Amino acid sequence: MLGTYTSLSELEAVNIMLSTISVAPVSTLAVSGDLNVSVAKEILYGTAREVQTYGYYFNTDAKYPLSRDVEGEIKLPKNTLFVSVDRDFWKYDATLRGYRLYNRSEQTYKFDKNLTGSVTFFLEWNELPQPAKQYMAIKAARKYQLRMLPDEYTSKYSQQEELEAKAQLEDYDAMERQYNLADQNVVFDILAR
Repeated sequence: MLGTYTSLSELEAVNIMLSTISVAPVSTLAVSGDLNVSVAKEILYGTAREVQTYGYYFNTDAKYPLSRDVEGEIKLPKNTLFVSVDRDFWKYDATLRGYRLYNRSEQTYKFDKNLTGSVTFFLEWNELPQPAKQYMAIKAARKYQLRMLPDEYTSKYSQQEELEAKAQLEDYDAMERQYNLADQNVVFDILAR
């Protein structure tokens, strides 16, 4: 299968995983009955969820509206991984339970006003930036290889690749967030002196 000049596809990620145990690449993910492909897909999916749970810039929305429904409950999309309610609403001590926010201070799912917060979402493969895809594919490949055919030398080599891919993702995230110490209130106060 020839590569394309696009970001890493899910099929390419699975083929990277298959190559770690010297299995021939597949041309489609709709291969029924192939244990290698089904295990690879499951590990890739689980790894994608695990990595995205950390909450990177690309999958976290700040000041996300947390609106009440007619019953006063705040329900979230099914792909929600994490919610941190903004400090303005500290009195509710709100936390995510299932797909709803729970009002810990009142011990209920009911809220008397709409809230805002940072929400981390589990994005589909095609919605991810290339550095995230690369890191997830390599991390999943290492897990897959260790599960299917443990080999110390290959594992160490893949571990180094994983560390490099993670560093690339962290750099990408930092660039996206546009970290600047001068933007911080404490630094700004010191500079203003």
